[in-house]
Amino acid sequence: EHNFYEHHAFKSRYVIAAYHLRHCKNIVEIGGYRTPITHFLTSQHQSVTVLDPYVKPVANDTLNGAPCRVRHLPMMFEDYETHLSGTEDCFVYMGLDYYDAQNMALCKKLKDRVHTFPTVIVDYAGKYPTGAQCFQALDLPSAYDRVTSIVLDLEENDWGDLKGSWLPTGLTTRVLYVLQKRGSP
Repeated sequence: EHNFYEHHAFKSRYVIAAYHLRHCKNIVEIGGYRTPITHFLTSQHQSVTVLDPYVKPVANDTLNGAPCRVRHLPMMFEDYETHLSGTEDCFVYMGLDYYDAQNMALCKKLKDRVHTFPTVIVDYAGKYPTGAQCFQALDLPSAYDRVTSIVLDLEENDWGDLKGSWLPTGLTTRVLYVLQKRGSP
């Protein structure tokens, strides 16, 4: 179990991300797990799609009191990407942590898809090398300007009872980037 992702310290990453998604019309999030971005959005959007094998399925037609197609789909992005309409303008990946050498090909494949979004928000564990390696494989700085970069040190929080869970060393230092594609509005 990864119960620590539900702790308020980890949720603070989503508050920051949601602030930078206010202008987005159609959002796609990979890795919503138990804390999908829809729980933190306060503005109006046309659609929000969350993809994660462990997300609780949701199908709503409103968000924040306004029409919005909200879908939480328990699946991998690789299984969904052929369903993207091309109107998605914001990409969120909170927790780009669990890619290892076997999965690096997925990071490189993800690069082409991610580069189609005008706004990209990525969070990964700063002391967990595979997240940083996958972020580098996405090659975002070559086509995007940095709007915001934040390092959050969550190590000294009171984690309470993590019975049945674990908090691996290195996952508590978070690096969050908000990037805007050069030349996009």
